[in-house]
Amino acid sequence: MKPKTRYNIRLAEKRGVRVFATRDAKYQQAFLDLIEATAERKEIVPHPRSYYEHFFTAFPEAVCQLFIAEYEGSVIAANLLIIFGGRAIYLHGGRATSSAA
Repeated sequence: MKPKTRYNIRLAEKRGVRVFATRDAKYQQAFLDLIEATAERKEIVPHPRSYYEHFFTAFPEAVCQLFIAEYEGSVIAANLLIIFGGRAIYLHGGRATSSAA
């Protein structure tokens, strides 16, 4: 990582942003909501919800991870990653309209 990236990660942590991996249904729904909001904001057409939901049923948890960034109890960003062969591949993500942190 670049030094500026590391700096920004530490700054977000100091300001109360919590980042974690989960497969909890609550956070899957938050991810889907953020995907739709981001697509609308960017004026693009997202895949149907079933497309994203299929990742959680088709891949085991060790391979398919959902990373959540949460601030003051609100999900502000979510990313879907595939982890395989020592690499993490970013597939899809969404974020809230404003970053509070």
